[in-house]
Amino acid sequence: MEKPLDKLFDKFLQGQGIFKDRNALRPTYVPAELPYRDEQMGRLGAILGPTLRGAPPSNILCYGKTGTGKTVVARYVLSLLVDKANQSNVRAPLAAFVNCRIVGTNYRVLKNLCDAINATMPDGSDVPFTGLPTDEIRSIFKKKLDSDSNIMVVVLDEVDSLVKRDVGQGNDILYGLTRMNGELE
Repeated sequence: MEKPLDKLFDKFLQGQGIFKDRNALRPTYVPAELPYRDEQMGRLGAILGPTLRGAPPSNILCYGKTGTGKTVVARYVLSLLVDKANQSNVRAPLAAFVNCRIVGTNYRVLKNLCDAINATMPDGSDVPFTGLPTDEIRSIFKKKLDSDSNIMVVVLDEVDSLVKRDVGQGNDILYGLTRMNGELE
């Protein structure tokens, strides 16, 4: 007995779809080429390039109107940077992208960063989704960065949403992360 959607699903299996590459619709998609952004990519590349020699980069603030390509440029440049490091047999910087509008709190930003570098609690368990003081999770993150002795590039996408939500807390996370380079051993 034929099921209600068999014919419909058969069309998808047999025919050619509307999309050439459905992945291009994902927010994390990075195209193979990024036309019309050479100037912006060059600026980011010049600031991030020293990471190939093990030097921490300067802090960067990318701003502009919604939908103008800030996120994809950052992802694209970082993917090229990591590729170049791998081709050149040098240690690639760690990279983390956190959409602050989605994660919503300073704690969850730090939790995402801990997850990106596999930072764990002193007992080896995962950093919990909630329940620790923000200072403690920041300390766990910093200790892991110190122990790995690697450069990390953190992209806080839509960081303005944290600042707008709670000016004091949003500023705290920005201040803490931008000052961390000087605190690492």
